[in-house]
Amino acid sequence: MNEAGARSIHASFLLSTLFYLVPGLFATAQFYHLAPLWSKNLFMVSEPRQM
Repeated sequence: MNEAGARSIHASFLLSTLFYLVPGLFATAQFYHLAPLWSKNLFMVSEPRQM
């Protein structure tokens, strides 16, 4: 009974860490993948205004 309780606590802990880590890693990967595109677009948008 104690072993099963510890196992369920461990499983819920792993699930919660996965639910928090996976979207965070995905979001950071997307951010670093799209950051050059964002900076390019911002530069292209702000360039004509300066000229």
